[in-house]
Amino acid sequence: MAEAFVDDYGGLVTSRKPDDLPAFCAKLVEEIAEGKHSRQARAKAN
Repeated sequence: MAEAFVDDYGGLVTSRKPDDLPAFCAKLVEEIAEGKHSRQARAKAN
């Protein structure tokens, strides 16, 4: 099963292999649409 990995702390979205590319693209679009998460905003403030 192809999947993208999202780092919960910094919001980094990665793909582990070429088969993950569709899931990676979908997750990347989702994360961009959501904007900054409160955890990311707090991390940047520190």
